[in-house]
Amino acid sequence: MVTLVSLLLLASPGALEPADPPLSEDGVPLAPRKARATELPRARSFVVPAIEALLVDFALASFNNLVSREPFAQITLESIRVNLPLSAWELDSDYFLTNQFGHPYQGAWAFTAARSAGLSFWWATLYPFVTSLVWELFFEVDKPSVNDHITTTIGGALLGEALFRLSMLVVRSGLPKWMREVFSFLLAPPAWINDALFDEQLAAGDLPTLPFYRGWLGGGVVVQSQAARVGAFLTARVIHGAPDEEVSGPFSHFDIAADLSIDRNQVVGDFTVRGLLWGRGYRLGRLHGVAGLFGSYEYVAPQIFRASSVNVGGGTLAHFDVTPQTAVELIAVVSGIPFGAGGTVAPSEVVGSRDYHVGPGVHLEAEAALVDERFGFVALGVRRWNLFGGFYTQPAGHDAITYVHLNGFVRTGRDALIGLEFVRALRDSRFGDVDVNQSLSQLRLVVCWLFSGELGIAAH
Repeated sequence: MVTLVSLLLLASPGALEPADPPLSEDGVPLAPRKARATELPRARSFVVPAIEALLVDFALASFNNLVSREPFAQITLESIRVNLPLSAWELDSDYFLTNQFGHPYQGAWAFTAARSAGLSFWWATLYPFVTSLVWELFFEVDKPSVNDHITTTIGGALLGEALFRLSMLVVRSGLPKWMREVFSFLLAPPAWINDALFDEQLAAGDLPTLPFYRGWLGGGVVVQSQAARVGAFLTARVIHGAPDEEVSGPFSHFDIAADLSIDRNQVVGDFTVRGLLWGRGYRLGRLHGVAGLFGSYEYVAPQIFRASSVNVGGGTLAHFDVTPQTAVELIAVVSGIPFGAGGTVAPSEVVGSRDYHVGPGVHLEAEAALVDERFGFVALGVRRWNLFGGFYTQPAGHDAITYVHLNGFVRTGRDALIGLEFVRALRDSRFGDVDVNQSLSQLRLVVCWLFSGELGIAAH
């Protein structure tokens, strides 16, 4: 929700106007362009984010121990001794929301503390790794959790980098100062704290001074096939970095999207981040883009089943210029999942105290869109998780979750779109003797506000 509101502020006209891409004589964008200028840090510190990350862990542990009196927080020297051997590590069965969103968000705090202290992306990834390790060994009575360590480290780095760069968009926007302060804090609190404490003397040195970005924020009503439920929702998406720019570092290109759905029975949300970790630009006639290694963090929780994973794999973002005003945008990424979770709350699928399945797997994401800057766009996309049980915990089996979406939007003004979205979600699962096939359809009426007055799915 914080991210949605912050993006809404960025959508205000003139908040941050990116420069137009250079054009050839026939009106086709040239590629690759040089990466946009970056600001060099005045200084950097390895110690400051370490202290801040440990203070956050200590504050959380103190609250859990003294205020909420959680059993897992009643640590002793004996509990620490028991947790130290490598053989003590296991998979836990905490709530889906806690494991798949709470831990990555906690990792994002440690990561953004390091990034805002002038450290690079790769140096910053050490901080959620170490602070998660310290938490698992010294701040919980429960045995250290392998899955928590994976999601906190990888998910924290991917989510943290996207939120950090979004907070920098807010800081450099044309919004009133009080709005910049409030919403940059909400997006990345450690970054705001470091800027305030050190008078902006610590800063990441690999961020563009004026980043290319496209995106929209909107809302509307949704009708769902399950019991013909009707609800409201907010949705947002930001695409940062253009495929015709040189790659300047990890997450110089990233795509972040968030949904929040509300009806009479529950509130559910989706949060996905995909960023380029390493890549190279290419151009083949009118087709140009970037190909390389991508990292993704996803938390998807529809009403009857859910999926979440951290994954790394290869793919491409491409842009085919049909005319100066019309283009085909393409995204294709295939990734490996070191740890994923998916399933439902159906009683027949509960394993012990866990109401979802876990395992390694494979992830596929693909999208194609026809975009016309004057009229709107049509997009077709698919996202699929294949999780394989039995590797980390019994029972053995598989869980295949697929999302297909078809969107059509019409431009109603320079900064506005109205359209329809059809979403079809499918699940095919078999674990032991339990065989489950589920489906869910949604039809959404959406009104969106463009951030920059221009369209672009992958980039333009």
